[in-house]
Amino acid sequence: MNYKTNYFLAFSLLLLTPAFSDVVINEIHYNPAEPGFEAGSLQEFVELYNPQSTPIDLSGYQFTNGITYVFPAETMIEAEGFLVVVSDTRQISWRRLSATVVGPYEGRLADSGERIRLERPDGTIVENFQYRDDPPWPRASDGYGSSLERIQWDLPSADFHSWRASYEPGGTPGEVNSVANSLPRPVIIGHQAFPEYPTSNEAVAVQFHIDAASQIATATLQWEIASQGSGGSGPDQPEFLVQGFDRFRYFKGTSDPSPGTEWAQPDFDDSSWPIGDGAFGYGNINIVGTTLSDMQESYTTVYIRRNFNVQNVESLKTVELYTFYSGGYICYINGNEVARDKVEGEIRHESVSTRSNNVDIPSLVSIDTQGLLVEGENQIAVVGLARRLNLSSFAIGVFLLEGERDSGSSGGGLRQIMMNKIGQTDDVAIYEAIIPPNPSQSLVRFNARLELEDGSALILPHITTLRPFESYFVYDGEIESKLPIVWPYHASQSLLTEVARAVTGLVFLPTDSVAPQVFDGALVYPSRSGTKLKFLKGEEFRNDRTLNMMPERPSGGTTAGVSSPHREHLGYWFFKLFGVPAPRAEWHRVITDGEHTQQLLIQQINERFLEMNGMNPDADLFKRNYVNPLWEPHTNKENGTQSMDDLERAIRQRDADELRQAIETHLVEEEFLAYSVASVLSSNWDGFHNNHWMYLDPDTQKWQMIPWDLDKVWGFTDSNHMFVRMPVEFPLNGNAQHAGRQPGPITGWVHKDETFDAAYRNRLRYELTHTFTPEFMSAKINEVRAFLLEDLDLLESHIGRNRDERRDQINESTQTILDFVDLRRDYLIGEIGTPIQGWEIY
Repeated sequence: MNYKTNYFLAFSLLLLTPAFSDVVINEIHYNPAEPGFEAGSLQEFVELYNPQSTPIDLSGYQFTNGITYVFPAETMIEAEGFLVVVSDTRQISWRRLSATVVGPYEGRLADSGERIRLERPDGTIVENFQYRDDPPWPRASDGYGSSLERIQWDLPSADFHSWRASYEPGGTPGEVNSVANSLPRPVIIGHQAFPEYPTSNEAVAVQFHIDAASQIATATLQWEIASQGSGGSGPDQPEFLVQGFDRFRYFKGTSDPSPGTEWAQPDFDDSSWPIGDGAFGYGNINIVGTTLSDMQESYTTVYIRRNFNVQNVESLKTVELYTFYSGGYICYINGNEVARDKVEGEIRHESVSTRSNNVDIPSLVSIDTQGLLVEGENQIAVVGLARRLNLSSFAIGVFLLEGERDSGSSGGGLRQIMMNKIGQTDDVAIYEAIIPPNPSQSLVRFNARLELEDGSALILPHITTLRPFESYFVYDGEIESKLPIVWPYHASQSLLTEVARAVTGLVFLPTDSVAPQVFDGALVYPSRSGTKLKFLKGEEFRNDRTLNMMPERPSGGTTAGVSSPHREHLGYWFFKLFGVPAPRAEWHRVITDGEHTQQLLIQQINERFLEMNGMNPDADLFKRNYVNPLWEPHTNKENGTQSMDDLERAIRQRDADELRQAIETHLVEEEFLAYSVASVLSSNWDGFHNNHWMYLDPDTQKWQMIPWDLDKVWGFTDSNHMFVRMPVEFPLNGNAQHAGRQPGPITGWVHKDETFDAAYRNRLRYELTHTFTPEFMSAKINEVRAFLLEDLDLLESHIGRNRDERRDQINESTQTILDFVDLRRDYLIGEIGTPIQGWEIY
């Protein structure tokens, strides 16, 4: 939020007087969050408002920039009424609106911002301005669920002061804006902290540049030390009272589970309810553990219950509730309602949520436990509501974590310091205050509370911003590490905002830097196999928007258990060795409340991954799953699975010549060859039928494969820990002695081609003398082992105790992979003959 100097005067240059005798553009939803596999663009809309006391005839009005739409004859907007222009009139969301809905319009609103123009039939301009997705315009409207709302209809549309991100996810189409009548000014247009990278011996001078200085009576700096939200728990994750992936009793909402809310009471008899793994839903949302295959078109509610245990309840001051949901939810603890979202009033089994929610962005609620919990056994009950019956996906999952204890690290509460006005330019004032020195490894958050001349108060940055505070990290450089360091800040309650808000964040220290990089406000939340890290747009770590943090000792979500991170790390390295685009996987030192672990950070495959690998980010990108939907679109969702379906049809050729032609036309053949060879050498038996991605280059119209979820490589399956006898024919037919899969939907056909399969076998024989040799493989594997052990020595020295279990884990995982390489190589030589020194594909 360090804005350029020219923003100081930007608002004065943009004050254009709108034609208030006409309608105004009142709300824009230009980059809606994507619910499941549906395209967010289908929820786009532009809302018009008529501030006049008489109706306005919009016949012949037209949008001529940003989107294209001509209003049909006799289109009226009522006095002081709303009209919503939508991109897809088929969306059931619009049926609930009392306002007129028209469309569809042509084109898409640009996610990065663009000029939008509305004209009258005679060509004169009603509105003509450019919205943006970067500061000082609100960033929370850019894919985070909020719309862009005008705070007052008579403010100039071209001025960023006139707009805020909506409080309501999805915005308020056809209704009064959620930020209506907010103060347009003052706003913070820049900040600085000196020194930028303080040590524990240094105080920090904080400056805010705030416009509308004449409206400000006094300014107070508010600051707090962030808690890592771990509850003083174990080293890998915060202390979970309820894991979303635990087993729950559940009830399908085909009828009411009880009169009223009896079902949520601790003494309710749920013994007839089935038991399943959380979370619950369908559509292959990655957190779903129990698939409700009969839910779509049948019922809209799911009820779940589980007991949990609390020790030393008197010292526990708060608990943190994470809820993952695609519609709405209500949560009860011991029969008391503690949280709800997108649900109105009392509900029945046929109820629906008021809006959809982005399942990838959990609700984070800090709950005061006073009078709520008891020592020992407690009970949580949650009902999840879908937006409608015919959704393509649904999910409800809940995590409950210990929050602040009296004896824990709470951050020490909120501090306040009066700020001094040290300068003013035009109507921009510079306020400064000094934050005293703080301990090393402290994340300090701060914002400003203003008392205005009219007697009102205002906290800046606004609560609707992605990060309603700024931050810096105190560090003395006292930690020796061979690995990059990351400090994750799990959900904890911030006292800086008037509205309760649980926040998360991250601090990284690369190995080649002495300056910690702060990514406060980034999302940090549990996933099935560890922790998901999602960075704010424009504040990515090394350009990555999403990373997956795999704990040192996975307790669930993986097949190979504690060796999974080592398998995944070397697996992605191996694919890259063959020239196959694969995620970056790197070990990091993770520090949480003073506990140090070695965890694996894995790059998420998305548009950023494509860019960093020299691939086109506008491409079609699909993830292949084991259950429906088998092909999961991640880009260009408006087109569904059309291109993938076309490829499957094209490649299913029983005629040999036609199959060869299809391969040459549709696939990057050398990359497919490398993928098959690397998979068979490493025994990636789960990577043909599922657990891979498909990428279609829009320029060449050719496909490539990308590996994913490699915890089964290097000899492990569900039934045989040393699965070295994976046949050479496995990509063709999926048959093996101890386990089997259906042939890959693409690779199974590709390997039917004699030319491809001959090249594949020759390449296997060649690699047995080049990459897949005991000398080459053991050199890399032992290099990684030595590196981790060297860092472990430094880790143990810092924490002052031995971590023998980690040392054993590194050695045992590494040795298992080394043993596999020897056994696998011997098996393959027996299957395909003597290795060769040179080979030709064609």
